[in-house]
Amino acid sequence: MSEAVARDAYCAYGVDLIRTAGLLLRTTPSTVYRASVLFLRFEASVETHFRAQYIAALDMPAYRNHLNEELKRAQLQLLSASTGSPSAAEKARDAPGTLTPPPGVEYLVPNHGQLKMPSGIAPLVDLHAPLDYCIHHLPDQDDIVYLVAACLLMAAKMEDPSTRIRAIVNICMRLTARRNRTPVNEQSKPSTPLYEDFKACVVEAEEVVLHQLGFQTYVEAPYKYVLLYLQLLVEPVGASATTVTATATATARPPAALTQWMIRAVQLINDLPRCRRLLAVPADALAVFAIMQTCPSDLTLPDKWSTAFGISERLLKAISYRYGVYRGSAAGNRRAEAALSDVRALSTVPLYRIVAERDQYNTAMAQLSLAREAADAAAIHAVNSVSPPPQQQQPSRSQETLPVSFANPASIEELRDLIGASFPSEDVRDASRRRHRHNNDKDDDDDGENILVRKSKREKRHHRHRRGGSRDADGDSRRHRHHHHRK
Repeated sequence: MSEAVARDAYCAYGVDLIRTAGLLLRTTPSTVYRASVLFLRFEASVETHFRAQYIAALDMPAYRNHLNEELKRAQLQLLSASTGSPSAAEKARDAPGTLTPPPGVEYLVPNHGQLKMPSGIAPLVDLHAPLDYCIHHLPDQDDIVYLVAACLLMAAKMEDPSTRIRAIVNICMRLTARRNRTPVNEQSKPSTPLYEDFKACVVEAEEVVLHQLGFQTYVEAPYKYVLLYLQLLVEPVGASATTVTATATATARPPAALTQWMIRAVQLINDLPRCRRLLAVPADALAVFAIMQTCPSDLTLPDKWSTAFGISERLLKAISYRYGVYRGSAAGNRRAEAALSDVRALSTVPLYRIVAERDQYNTAMAQLSLAREAADAAAIHAVNSVSPPPQQQQPSRSQETLPVSFANPASIEELRDLIGASFPSEDVRDASRRRHRHNNDKDDDDDGENILVRKSKREKRHHRHRRGGSRDADGDSRRHRHHHHRK
């Protein structure tokens, strides 16, 4: 079945629960109608702001495959990085995935979705869950019952203040037992822990609905318009009759016939909330439509009678078309529970992940990313720490044309033979260093031409003392002048 049919069946099922609970509570029809409209408004708001943003149920298998592919790609990147091949790691990192993720936001089931409360009842999971998830878990979850109780509680606070929350909770708990095929004793009362847990779920659902609707809970019921318009239509024509009543039929209906007409019109109005497509229609237009649909066959309404009440014929035709589509659907021509069973049988099991699975997946991806970065850093450090092998230089063209003797470095003796000059050998250098200090200046000068020997400061002073008298005289004169200046 299509998604529209499934949504029609789900909304009709919720309205049926509200009507059943309202009858058991013996509350007013306006309270039931207000609660039904609040339920439809909440579902429409959730559909617009939440369910329309989720990934479609048919696209969830492709999205799960995309997640598995991303995990495998991260593992391959880590493997290529740990093998010491940075280029392979970069190629694996830059390689695009073969599967493109579907558009939308992934819906995550809360972790307590399959758990039970201490008293044994099912907790409130998520009122913003996708429609296929709600329909699939309708037998084992009670979110729709908590939502129905919250809508009845808000409507009773404004329409019927005498209705207490304890009565609403007790009635909804009986509905839950009937949904679970559990025998119900109307005189028995639930235990205190069971009642407190159920009441806490109802209060939580009420807070969710109020926040989602922006605390806009005003609903105009069409019952008052039905009674007023019918009285104007069947009023006998007289001198004080208005223009509207003058255009109506001249045959006065008996009170019993008028009462039956009103009853049929009210019953139709009670059934109109099951059609979610009429949610935006004004209350007076619904009243005129109910009067037109329940008009007796022996009575003919005048032309353009709805225009006298401010409702155009075009709007009436649009309402008739939408209601006809609803009556022809699976939710309109049979019980909503049977329609939901068919939807659940023909649909696949939604493959939504819970929050814990998402956290485990993100943790695994983060660990793989950190391990890959560490492997890349270790590989880069290993490459930088090891010196590159020496490169063998290719011999130049000039070196290839040289003789064989020039290919290898020559010794000093070979160079001496080639050049023909005398190079001081090691024996000559040692002999010059061990030369006696008392050699004359000529020998020192001759040897200095071949090799330069640096003298120490002590040798220089000793050499100056051994020089001739001219130097001694000069030294005495300098000492004398120095002594004279000191005096």
